[in-house]
Amino acid sequence: MTDSIHPLIRFRHIFKVAVPIIVSGLSVNIVNITDTIFLSNVGELALGAAGNAGILYYIFVLLGSGFTAGAQIIIGRRNGEKDFQKIGSLLAQTIYFLLLAAVLFVFLIQWSSTQYLPLIVASEEILALIQEYLQMRSWGIIFSLMNLAFISFYVGTTRTRILGIITPAMASLNILLDYLLIFGVGGMPQMGVEGAALASNISEAFGLLALAIYTYRLKDKAKYRLFEWEGMNVEKIGWILVTAGPIMVQNFITLSSWFVFFSIIENLGERALAISHIVRSMYMFVMIPVFGFGDTTNTLVSNLMGEGRSDRIYALLKRISLLGVVANLLMLPFLIGLADYTLLAYTRDLELIEATKPSLQVVGGAMFVFSLAIILYRAITGIGRTKEALVIEIISIAIYMAYTFYVGAVLQASLPIVWTAEFVYFGVMLIIALFFFRFVDWRNTKV
Repeated sequence: MTDSIHPLIRFRHIFKVAVPIIVSGLSVNIVNITDTIFLSNVGELALGAAGNAGILYYIFVLLGSGFTAGAQIIIGRRNGEKDFQKIGSLLAQTIYFLLLAAVLFVFLIQWSSTQYLPLIVASEEILALIQEYLQMRSWGIIFSLMNLAFISFYVGTTRTRILGIITPAMASLNILLDYLLIFGVGGMPQMGVEGAALASNISEAFGLLALAIYTYRLKDKAKYRLFEWEGMNVEKIGWILVTAGPIMVQNFITLSSWFVFFSIIENLGERALAISHIVRSMYMFVMIPVFGFGDTTNTLVSNLMGEGRSDRIYALLKRISLLGVVANLLMLPFLIGLADYTLLAYTRDLELIEATKPSLQVVGGAMFVFSLAIILYRAITGIGRTKEALVIEIISIAIYMAYTFYVGAVLQASLPIVWTAEFVYFGVMLIIALFFFRFVDWRNTKV
């Protein structure tokens, strides 16, 4: 029976691709959790400010991530087609584009922190801390986007093992520097939120250096024509943008909606904002396995399409969806059963812990809808139907934002009720994705 199963959809191969991505995601989110823990000891204002600033920063990171996601889909398709010689050129053009984008983003982050944020942030103290964080963190966008470029190559070619090595090393360095720079330990200056930003910049620069050296020393780099640098090719970049553009817009809309979501919560009070950033931190942590399976879905679907084996995609989705549900069951205790203990990592304030638990219970239920929705959604992008994926995202976000505004700003409902917006968002996405696979002719999509 095993011989009849396509090699790409065997559980062993799914785990081979997914586990390093999951380890990488765990490492990044452990850094985010550590930031949250350290900054919660500085104060609720610092915690809320750095959390909101981080969301604004990652709006720009996700724009770059959208471009690399498009590049990754094309790399995966060429890898499935065994057209390896074109992959190095795709990576080169991705790097060129992202370097230009990074320079622009540094300016935009710094500009928006002084011109745009004062219009939407109510607390002057929070605003000052957000601006302090972003003025330092903005320079890290260069390293973030270059790392994403190399990651698109490794995920697209299903060679993800290196990500499970370098990313934990980056995370370890970041945590150490967080401790030294936030609190001023070991003769280091006490920099607070600015120290958290600087620590992230340094660790990402280290990660980029490690990835670049490893890639340069690949034994089979000639197979992909890596580092055979050509000049910037606007036509090739435009070709990537055809696939990547909708993902970039989708990523911008998605994280912008998060920023609006937390801005609505800020109006419920500083404590509500601090609680919500703890909830977001824990929520993102427990969802790491599903994010990893989502990335795996994307690249394996793209490779299957390249091999002309679209007939195996449904079987792949069933297997990954099963793995996603099992992963959720394993992670659920961190949100519910063990919440009294896990929340102690963030705060010793027992009232804050009790106030946080109801919202954690809400997202604990939403994560199951999330896992099914994200796996189907990432399959649609892996097929190359990124325009349709963007339409799905816009519809889901519009309904999500309308619901959040109504319950949060109009009704001024309790925080757990506001967090039920997660059910609305991913429920709509899941329903539309199911309709896509049922009614859309997607099997002959070209990329």
